[in-house]
Amino acid sequence: RIFADNSTSDFRIGNPTNNDLMLYTNNLERVRIDNSGNFGIGSNNPSQLLTISSGADTQFLLTTTNNTAHNRINFTNSGSSASGGLWYSADNKMEFRTVDTEAMRIDNSQRLLIGTTSSINNDSGNILQVVHTAGGYISFARNDTTVGNDDSLGGLRWYGNDSDGAYQPCAYIFAHADGTHQTDDKAT
Repeated sequence: RIFADNSTSDFRIGNPTNNDLMLYTNNLERVRIDNSGNFGIGSNNPSQLLTISSGADTQFLLTTTNNTAHNRINFTNSGSSASGGLWYSADNKMEFRTVDTEAMRIDNSQRLLIGTTSSINNDSGNILQVVHTAGGYISFARNDTTVGNDDSLGGLRWYGNDSDGAYQPCAYIFAHADGTHQTDDKAT
């Protein structure tokens, strides 16, 4: 139903009853706003504020015609002025943001940069780079309340791609518990 509200000069398209509003093309339903306000594209039963559904790959495209702009998805809530986000920039990097600040990025060389906006080492294999004012650390933890002597605590493994294309382990660094650990035990 299409109508004009003479009291406010608003133009409205809608359903004044407790029913869904649907849009069709080629005699097929394409969009639905259900009676609770959920918006569905390709879904006749949207379960969230926005539901996008397809029988093939489902894609959501953001594009800009400004070659220096970002495509952005921002997240915030009414109780905070800070926001997080996922930004894709004109120079082909993906930024992950928390508290209005870039927390990490995947740059245009597919390097994962955490705590820095530029690579600290451009060697081709240096794909994980961690930077922090207190020093860059990577932590490993075993999620087990009964760590015993010689239990594995984590490790690093290096692999090489052999002639048939299968990856084979080449080197390791493993950490094992040096005894049975109790509450508040710490390495010395």
